[in-house]
Amino acid sequence: MTFEIGAALNLPNGTPIGVGGVIDMFSTAVAEFEFPEGVVPVSDPPEFFCPDSDADGVCDVDDNCVDVPNPRLGTREEPEALPFQTSTGGQLDDDGDGFGNACDAKFGNAGQVVGGVDIADLLASFNKDRSGDDCGTAGDENCAQFDLDNAGQFIGGSDVLLSFQLFNSEPGPKCDDCPLDCEGPRCP
Repeated sequence: MTFEIGAALNLPNGTPIGVGGVIDMFSTAVAEFEFPEGVVPVSDPPEFFCPDSDADGVCDVDDNCVDVPNPRLGTREEPEALPFQTSTGGQLDDDGDGFGNACDAKFGNAGQVVGGVDIADLLASFNKDRSGDDCGTAGDENCAQFDLDNAGQFIGGSDVLLSFQLFNSEPGPKCDDCPLDCEGPRCP
């Protein structure tokens, strides 16, 4: 097989080969390379040589949670977006504000930091289906925004723990150009 320098490669289990999963002058000195059985090129090479503070595979310049891992939807780490989910730049952002769910427990209430009202809204949403619109203390908010970890069908204990960790802090940080392209039902 012949691949150009800069081609991205993964093992069958998804493990990248080479520096950042990319054939470059450090991992091979020639453009022709015989790959071991089972090693295949990936069709969409990652952006390489870019800072990624949280190591989630999204460059900081495009990341809606720069310091908290939240891979793009549709990768092996994250499933495709569900019909009720909203994303900016391909990462979950269920309130469409440009901050990813993983670093945003600020649910549209007054103030700049995560406060008691935000925590109360999340606690009122505990054990509710994340696809619903019956969350928050008023029972009329979109539940997906309270799913901070994108795990399971219901708002759960790990979401509560994450909100406590974010208490008294601003959402983010996010990339300078965020929000990026928004997709889903909650886009502004």
